[in-house]
Amino acid sequence: MTVNRVSSKEYARLVAAAYTDAPEYDPEAVPSWQALNQSNRKLWKRLLSKVDVVFTSENPPTKDHMMIMGKKYQLIHNGDPYANQGEMKADVQDNNRIMIMIDHSEHPVFSVEDNIIFRTVHDYIVHILGNKQFGLFGELQAYNLHAKMVPVSARGAIFTEVVGQVSYHSVHNDFPIQKVAILHGFDFVNVGNVSPEVIQKYGGS
Repeated sequence: MTVNRVSSKEYARLVAAAYTDAPEYDPEAVPSWQALNQSNRKLWKRLLSKVDVVFTSENPPTKDHMMIMGKKYQLIHNGDPYANQGEMKADVQDNNRIMIMIDHSEHPVFSVEDNIIFRTVHDYIVHILGNKQFGLFGELQAYNLHAKMVPVSARGAIFTEVVGQVSYHSVHNDFPIQKVAILHGFDFVNVGNVSPEVIQKYGGS
């Protein structure tokens, strides 16, 4: 398709607008999330076997562990465990541990376990192994890295989950509801490329 290259700020605005307009649940998009979930579970087995995973919650948990893929993991009352990517990376390097917050894990397709697995795999791949920062620019770089490790059929889902949500948060300073919908008109390989139709619909140059 014909594409336009836009700045990161403008790109986030366009993606956020498309995310806002997207339906909460499109049945035709579900196979992309299923492909992403299969990839997440394979990557968990491959990458997270040698690091301790500890789950955290802002609310006092009613139990001291969680079961993920048949294995028990510690669950503690610690809220958001890291202020920045540097703290997360230091925890892995110094303690061989990564802490993942489990709150807000409800999802239209993923089970709570599926969503926690995705969150953990994503953080480990892109923020630890890939050394990418938090925030809009870091997450756009993170998407580029993670998207190369999933099947082509899963790219629409991971684009919505990563680029869609971080763009919405960047523009509105709030977290969006999780949606299962493909954001058409964006290049899922070359981040920053946008179709003229998207620009015409949402304004911009």
